[in-house]
Amino acid sequence: MLPSFYIENFRLFDTLSINRLSRVNLVAGKNNVGKSAFLEAVLLYVSDASFEKIHALIQSRQENFDPDSRNHLSQLQLSPFKHFFKGHKIPSLDDKGIILAEKKDTSPLVIKIAAYIIEDYDDKRIRRKLSPQESSSFNPDELKPSSFEISLVTEKDGITQPLFPFLSEAMDLSDLIRLKNIGVRIQSKKKSRHQGACQFVSTQGLNDDEAAELWDSINLTDLEADVMNGLKLVENKITGLAFVKSENSNDRIPVIKLKDHEDRIPLKSLGDGVTKSFSHYFVVSKR
Repeated sequence: MLPSFYIENFRLFDTLSINRLSRVNLVAGKNNVGKSAFLEAVLLYVSDASFEKIHALIQSRQENFDPDSRNHLSQLQLSPFKHFFKGHKIPSLDDKGIILAEKKDTSPLVIKIAAYIIEDYDDKRIRRKLSPQESSSFNPDELKPSSFEISLVTEKDGITQPLFPFLSEAMDLSDLIRLKNIGVRIQSKKKSRHQGACQFVSTQGLNDDEAAELWDSINLTDLEADVMNGLKLVENKITGLAFVKSENSNDRIPVIKLKDHEDRIPLKSLGDGVTKSFSHYFVVSKR
């Protein structure tokens, strides 16, 4: 459990300091004040900025949008990672980037941009991270594209971990999908500082694949009854729930049985209230 939390330069936050957190916390506020952004920051922190989590956040917010003016912008401007940074702008090499920590200046997780020089020695090729002094005078226009790399990295306790290299061509969703598994394999080699399970539910709720996987894990257990009892608090006519294959695709979708109704009904047809409650009951039951 996090006792407190500190955010800097993430999404719409210049800085945010939460001095006290408990086991259960209610985050409330007007629209567009950063409620979801706060939860995303916690997710990135407890997952050590897992590439898998970053990829999921980009997709959930549709930040993989490819603008029509693609050919007139640099690859850094086009990167979907820019939306994580304050002002929707990739920081320069000498900017401090995103800072996430339990307390300010206490062993923070930093997400930033770093430059690497690619040097050839005999039959070896070495990637060398530029020092802060070298970064301040770094000019990619003076170098061959094959001799340097600009990457999204994390820094924690003096250790730099590359997350994603910016490609020679503008990056779009196909690049993210192609390299997603590479990022997951790299990240899987290191253990997170936080060993507890972490499940993030976006404002849209769980997608059908996530919900189906969770349902399979609790089906015919006491946890299934907990989820069903939670749903009945919102709609007391629900008598059963299952995941079935959609007629139009191979996806499995949730359907429910209502008292006094013969037909199975798609869960989402009952509206956002039931659908989002379903996602939250799922996550709480798995804790």
